[in-house]
Amino acid sequence: MAAKEKAIELYEKMWDVYQHDPVAKECALICVDDKIISINKFKHPTNSNAMNKRVDKEIKILQAVKQELNKL
Repeated sequence: MAAKEKAIELYEKMWDVYQHDPVAKECALICVDDKIISINKFKHPTNSNAMNKRVDKEIKILQAVKQELNKL
């Protein structure tokens, strides 16, 4: 799923709960930040290079989602 599509999906989920644009957007951004922090914990020098690259890739995707959310 493209970053823009994921951002819209997450925003819409938050909108369903809060029904207020700034709150929905802020909650979606908090969710993305929390996921970035959680995934980043898997990066460790003792992990394989492939594992750390996978973590970096996931973080880049989430950062793109965060950028798209900020554009909404």
